[in-house]
Amino acid sequence: LNRSYAKFYGNPSLQGLLVADVYPGQPAAKAGIKPGDIIVEFDGKPVAAETEDDLNKFTVDVSQVAIGQKKQIKLIRDGKPITLAVTIGQKPKVKADEYETDFDFTVEEITDNTYRDYLLETKEGVYVRYVEIGSPANKGGLESGDVIVKVGDKPIRNLPEFKEAMKAVGKPDYLLLRILRGKNYAFVLLDLTDKDKPSTDKRNNNSRN
Repeated sequence: LNRSYAKFYGNPSLQGLLVADVYPGQPAAKAGIKPGDIIVEFDGKPVAAETEDDLNKFTVDVSQVAIGQKKQIKLIRDGKPITLAVTIGQKPKVKADEYETDFDFTVEEITDNTYRDYLLETKEGVYVRYVEIGSPANKGGLESGDVIVKVGDKPIRNLPEFKEAMKAVGKPDYLLLRILRGKNYAFVLLDLTDKDKPSTDKRNNNSRN
C-alpha cells in the first residue's frame, strides 16, 4: 500500500497490503477476505508492504506456516478493523485438463467455460490456476488468474503449445513470460537460479496429496 493509496483511504500513515483480487475456493476466499481489503497484520506481526521486497517478505512468512494451521489476519474494510482466521491450504490436486510445470505453477486450457466464468479477454493462451507461495513464479509476480500468452519469444495459443514451449526451454536460469492480467499485458521474469537451493518452507515436509 503506497502513500498515495493511504491518502486516498483517508489515513496517510496507514500501512498494509491491498487485496486486488480473491479467487473462489482459495483459503483467502474461504476466510472471507475480499478485494479492497487492506491486510495490516498477519499472525500478530504488522504487515508493512510498500515495496516489492516487503511483499516478498509477506509471502515468505505465509509460506513458512504448516498446511492446515490457522492464523489470524487483521484487516481494514470500509475503514473498520476486522479480524479473520485463515487456514493455510494445501496445494490443489492437478486435474486431467491442467498442467503442472517444473517451476511451481499450474496452468490449464482456456475452455469456453473458463473464458466465460473468469471473464477473460482472450481465448488464446493458458490460464494460470495455481502459483506456489514463495516460489520463483510467485516472487517474479505471476498470479493465479493470469493468462500466459508467450513463453520467451514463442506465442502460446493453447495448452499443447505451452507444454511444447516449456519442454523447449529446459532448465533455464531465467524464464520470461508475457501475460494478460485483466485487460493489461505485462512481462513476468522468473529467477530460477536459486530454485534448487534448500528450502526453509515448512510445508515441504507435509503431504500434498
